[in-house]
Amino acid sequence: MKSILLVLLSSFLFIGCAGTINALDSNARFVRIVTTEPPDTCAYLGEVYGYQENTHSFNESLVTEGAINDAKNKAYKLGGDTMYFLSNQNKITINSRGNKIILDNNPNSTQEVNIVALVYKCK
Repeated sequence: MKSILLVLLSSFLFIGCAGTINALDSNARFVRIVTTEPPDTCAYLGEVYGYQENTHSFNESLVTEGAINDAKNKAYKLGGDTMYFLSNQNKITINSRGNKIILDNNPNSTQEVNIVALVYKCK
């Protein structure tokens, strides 16, 4: 019985130490990413910073996805529906087709991703 409790306790401690990727808020999934600055008909709402740290040897796509999720969540909280990326420190190329994001990553190990984006209300 003691060994079962020890195994369960160890499992919970291990799970607690595992890193997590920033989750995308269900409403923020409608925030779209554009690769050119939106037209003047869109209202500028502010700037957001997306961040994801690689705390558990995640692959680069997951770390980048976490940073994008963080930025989209913040854009949604500002009332935005469109994000225009100003920069990302890891020089990750982000192509978007509708709501589908394609990442062209550098093969080097990514420890963190920082994204700066302008937020707009276009609809």
